[in-house]
Amino acid sequence: MPKAVELDIFYIFNILMLYFFVKVGGPDGSALYNSAYKYVDLIGVIPAGIGGAIATVCSAQFGMGDFGRIRRTVSEGLKISLIAVTAAAAVLFVFSDWFAAVFASGDSAYLRADLARTIACTACSYRYSSSGTSDRPSCRA
Repeated sequence: MPKAVELDIFYIFNILMLYFFVKVGGPDGSALYNSAYKYVDLIGVIPAGIGGAIATVCSAQFGMGDFGRIRRTVSEGLKISLIAVTAAAAVLFVFSDWFAAVFASGDSAYLRADLARTIACTACSYRYSSSGTSDRPSCRA
């Protein structure tokens, strides 16, 4: 239930944010928002993979009754996830202009600088958004 509430709140704010992007930026604003998230959502693969691995390991440790190891596994997994997501976001931030060039070329080349800034800002804020944390492991000791 808490996961559903978390996602409901996230999606409500996501709809509001998209509304403001479209209202202020029109079709260009919508393009910037959607294109930036194509890259930033790839960062979510990292915590999802680590979370899946942690859940498997925690299940085995729970079966053995080793709750101390569960706590350490979750702690180490979260540290690795945080470091990997931060590194991926940093790469996205530093090379945002190159990533923007993929979507902003030809007729939409005038959007490249704005898209690069949108990608950079989104990469910086990703760790603090719900989508950045919704795949965390749910092992509890």
